Amino acid sequence: MEPSKEIVNKILNLFQTNEVNLLQNEIEKAINLYPEGATSWLFLGMFYNRFNSLKEAEDALLKSLQIKEDYPEAQRMYADVLRKIGKIDESIVYAKKVVTKLPDYAAGYDTLGTCYATNKEYLKAEDAFQKGIEIDNSNPIILNNLANTKRNLGKFIDSINILENAVDINSNIPEIKINLVLSLFENKEFEKALKILNESNNWKLDKSNKSSLLAAYGHIYKKTYQLELSNKYYLESLEYGDNVQSSVYNGLASNYVAKRDFLKAIKYFKKSIEKSPLKNDCISNYIMTYSYLFKTNQDKIFQEIRKYAKEIQHPDRQEFQTKISNKKKLKIGFISGDFFEHPVSYFLIDFISFFDDERFESFAYYNYGHEDSITLKLKDSFGNFKNISGLSDKDKLKIIIEDEIDILIDLAGHTSRNCMSIMKAKAAPLQATWLGFSETTGLNEIDYIICDETSIMKDEEKFFTEKPLKLKNSYYCFSYPGKPENFKIENKNQDTIIFGNFSNTRKITNDIIELWSDILLKVDNSFLLLKSEMYRDKDLKEDILIQFKKNNIPKEKIIFEFDELREDYLLGYNKIDAILDTFPYPGGTTTCEALYMGTPVITMKGNRFLERNGENIIKNADLELFLANDKQEYLDKAVNISNILKKNNLSKTTIREKFMNSSIMKHDIFVQDFKSKLESIWKEYNKNYE
Repeated sequence: MEPSKEIVNKILNLFQTNEVNLLQNEIEKAINLYPEGATSWLFLGMFYNRFNSLKEAEDALLKSLQIKEDYPEAQRMYADVLRKIGKIDESIVYAKKVVTKLPDYAAGYDTLGTCYATNKEYLKAEDAFQKGIEIDNSNPIILNNLANTKRNLGKFIDSINILENAVDINSNIPEIKINLVLSLFENKEFEKALKILNESNNWKLDKSNKSSLLAAYGHIYKKTYQLELSNKYYLESLEYGDNVQSSVYNGLASNYVAKRDFLKAIKYFKKSIEKSPLKNDCISNYIMTYSYLFKTNQDKIFQEIRKYAKEIQHPDRQEFQTKISNKKKLKIGFISGDFFEHPVSYFLIDFISFFDDERFESFAYYNYGHEDSITLKLKDSFGNFKNISGLSDKDKLKIIIEDEIDILIDLAGHTSRNCMSIMKAKAAPLQATWLGFSETTGLNEIDYIICDETSIMKDEEKFFTEKPLKLKNSYYCFSYPGKPENFKIENKNQDTIIFGNFSNTRKITNDIIELWSDILLKVDNSFLLLKSEMYRDKDLKEDILIQFKKNNIPKEKIIFEFDELREDYLLGYNKIDAILDTFPYPGGTTTCEALYMGTPVITMKGNRFLERNGENIIKNADLELFLANDKQEYLDKAVNISNILKKNNLSKTTIREKFMNSSIMKHDIFVQDFKSKLESIWKEYNKNYE
């Protein structure tokens, strides 16, 4: 027997209030009076779900479904609880049951969409929310969830418009305003976002809303390079609840990476792994940061990466049948989230234009929604280009398997927007990693790491789960940034020497600042120009100036600049007499860019792959006179750079010529060697397979 209509309405009305004790008492009365009523247990499950007591909620809802198996509202609520405890696939099954039985039930589609979105199946989520809106187009909650999905698909303007509509419908729901702030934030409308946040004193906030609000402040101040303020709000957010803890811990960790405090970053990345049901991004962030921690203990790094790589979640490969067909061409897949204005693409544009022929067919799998002019160039050059962002890992895997890829090449490693889950599922018979991450991925399912003789020494191969596939020359293939006439070399400095560094701030340690200070002290009328977006953070900039001051360098000697559009960024090298590379983690892209602009790069030899990228490029450009064995030699080369150039008859023009004549810029020759290596491993694979 079910509770009466009067009891049901009373409890439903109490759910709309903050009278928690009264609500709990009424639900307990209903259970005592109607212990075999499915609705009684549904209400108890709703109550526990509301207060995030998920185990109790799960038990109550299971009891409801045992009494009445085909009960749509209990199924919907149960799906929501399963989603929250990380049983995503099961939650989707129950949510589908609801919309199958009640195809005109908007809340059912809302729950289904939320389950899909939690699983990062954003296209399916978008479709489900859209169906819910078609049924109830003035429902602010469904509009809110649709807008969040649009944001995750990179459709920021659509998201903003939908959220503004939702606010017009009901301006008293804090979650909608907070999500509007996040969408404005993603669209880089920071001032507008902060203006809305600053009105939050008038909002009615529970602990969960307060936590989300403070996290939103943290995200915005992080993006606007106010890291101390960002950390302040992140830490305050943690005091109010755990609904956004994973993203907050990730934000804190990223801030500490930028501030060069890797130990604190590691601490917070570990916490983000603990708090997130979908751990892969958190694990990759941890691995990326850990690889920068220990300068000499390669075995310790290797063991830690392997340990965490084992925890990467992945879809089941066995669900999909592999087709057997007589293919004439080798199908090579390239998977990445960086097919846009990004350093990885700077090494692909000219490479891929030489790739496809009668023996090879290329496939690009793009794991990001953002597209720009670089994306369009790559679309034109790849044989096949598929955007897989917004799909579940299972659907991504299915697409690659159905394309019958022979060799799948990951271009990200553990960097942002990676597809380590797909690589771990073994989407192709042979798999390799290249370009994005100069370290082992820790995945046994990746067969090869594409490198060269300089990158990985024979006695270092034991620190890689992948087998090194060594190219004849450098593993770099740098693309022309544009027409040479747009990048004319000029010597702008007459009476001064300006050293420069355009690297990520996380690479600049106090040891480096000490050595750079010695150089500035020994070279008359010299300055150091540092360029990075991170220098917009006043505290970070001040911290670096303090370190220089400790080494007797006044702040007037240090020039800070921010990133620019790429053409202006490259022309910025005309201000620089010599680049002082970071160590032990040198520049890769920045070294290629500097040499293309004819600017000498003083770099140092390293002890592992991640430390040898500068050495690699300098050697292949036949410019080893800029390569130092140790700090003293680095100092000597920097101090005597003018004499070295004069003695060796080098100018910016001749440095560019040397770089242009290097293997790194001989795209057709590079591609032939690359494809030859792929053919050799495919032949070996088939020989072993037979």
